[in-house]
Amino acid sequence: MKTRYIFLRDDDVYRPDKKFRRVFEFCLKQKLPVNYAAIPARLKPELADYFKKQDGGLFNVIQHGWKHADHSASPPRYEFGPGRSLNLQKQDISAGRSRMSVFFRKTFTPAFVPPYHYYDQNTLAACAELGLGIFSAGTPRFPMEKTGLVYLPAEISVNKYDDAFNPMPLSFENLRDETAAYLQSHRCAGIFFHHDAFCEADFPVFRKYLLFVKSLAEKGKTKFLLFSELIKSNG
Repeated sequence: MKTRYIFLRDDDVYRPDKKFRRVFEFCLKQKLPVNYAAIPARLKPELADYFKKQDGGLFNVIQHGWKHADHSASPPRYEFGPGRSLNLQKQDISAGRSRMSVFFRKTFTPAFVPPYHYYDQNTLAACAELGLGIFSAGTPRFPMEKTGLVYLPAEISVNKYDDAFNPMPLSFENLRDETAAYLQSHRCAGIFFHHDAFCEADFPVFRKYLLFVKSLAEKGKTKFLLFSELIKSNG
């Protein structure tokens, strides 16, 4: 049986507030590698200072769009999508990449997560031209073979939302069963979450779920993946 991989991705990171630190410090204590998707235009200097004090071998910082703005006239929402030209998208992605490099230096891993998981072929072309070798969103929308990008789908969402985009309570049983079923038919499971959407009642459930995910690795059923490790192996 081929090795199964899991990567954890925390989206909408830009400041080390209480909710972020609670998730980060738990993952660090449990030695759970996490890819933190940061919004470049919203970054607070204290986030870079916070990361500098941590064990850099257990996390990556990757790029999550530019401003996390919605440029769509109607659903689906997108910051990078069909209503924006290649040049406009490339300008925003380049500005974000530059800011990430200045803020995080060696901690920054050149990977891109489009806000709302939506994008078009111009987004892929811009990322490839700017050297963002890894692209992570939902189910691939376009063929990836000729883009030069490594595509890492994140299809297991910890946070669930109702029709009005209000966060719903977490269910450990549902998350456990969804993850187990996904690993039966996929070699790599991308698990993403939004720490800021967790209420007080959610965190114990999330913590229990992370320990379940960790147990899969401890039993030798899976391995955790940091994006930087994949870049090194392809280098």
